[in-house]
This record gives sequence, C-alpha cells and structure tokens, in this order.
Amino acid sequence: MSMSSVSSQFLESFRASKAYRHAFVEEKVRTSIAAQIKAIREQRGYDSQMKLATEMGKTPSWICRLENPNQSPPTISTLLELAEAFDVDLTVEFTPFSALLRKLDNLSRDTFLVPGFEEEFQEAEQTTAPISKPMKSVSMQSTIPPMPPDVPAASNVVQLADYYKQETIPYSAGAAINEEAYGAAK
Repeated sequence: MSMSSVSSQFLESFRASKAYRHAFVEEKVRTSIAAQIKAIREQRGYDSQMKLATEMGKTPSWICRLENPNQSPPTISTLLELAEAFDVDLTVEFTPFSALLRKLDNLSRDTFLVPGFEEEFQEAEQTTAPISKPMKSVSMQSTIPPMPPDVPAASNVVQLADYYKQETIPYSAGAAINEEAYGAAK
C-alpha cells in the first residue's frame, strides 16, 4: 500500500497504541458525521438549520446538535431519518484501518457531499457512460428482484428474502454475496 506522509504519520500513531486507534475512530465518527450532515444540508440549499428542521418536523436545536462533533453521535435511527430527508443511502460498516488511511489521504470537503436520488440518476440519464464500474463482490441488483406492487415494502432483507423464498447468506454489509464473484455460496 503506497502511503502519503499523512497516512504514514497516522499509521505510526495507530501502531503505537490500540487505545489511540480507537479514540481516533470515535473522534473520526463524531466529526465526519457532523461535517457530512452540515455539508449535505448546505448542498441541498438549506441555508439554515431552521429550514431543514422545519421540513423534518424537528427543532433547530436538534439539527444543531447533529452538526456539533462535540455532542454524542446520532443513533442509527436518527441517521436513517436524515438519509430519508436527504434522499440518500446510509451505510454503516466496519472497515480495516487500511481503508481509513486511504480515506484520510483523499479527504476534502467534496468527500462529504452526496447527491440525492433524483439528482444522481438525472445526471446519469444525461450521460451515455455508465454510473460506475459494476462492483465485483456485491450486486444487490442481481440477487434481489424488484418488489411486486401488491407487496408492502419490506423492512429488511430477511423479510424480502422470505417473500421470494430465497435462502439468505449473512454478509456484514447486509447484502447478498454475488455468486459470480464467489461461486455458488451455500
């Protein structure tokens, strides 16, 4: 892994102490969530916390706490509410420290911005190039067929799999393993 001087410095600190590594992770989570909430709010044209709070049926102080990295990190439930308000996906996952170091090397304000669903796919339709290179290891599209209109929205992957009478394969990101990448998984 080729590293910049920044990631090399962090790696040395990470190697020195497990306590440091995990204190860094906690601080990174608090700071990056707060920064991303603020960046996306501003990207969506909510020039004040009041506008977003009003749209979500919350108080401005609720939004202020979410954008403050010195407050407790928001719960998954709160993050899901924000994902719905911003019309984006939410991914919460455990990753290796090498992924963190790569992310730190590429950190900028733009890394916190996320287009909403309509914006993302409107842009994609205007270009002839594919949205992104298909992932080799995970393919939600190839494993989960579209939900029939007569079925209420499934609250989780297990309900969806039960509806289609498919066997679910545990996977840390909540997706099914792509058989093309890993062969027949049983």
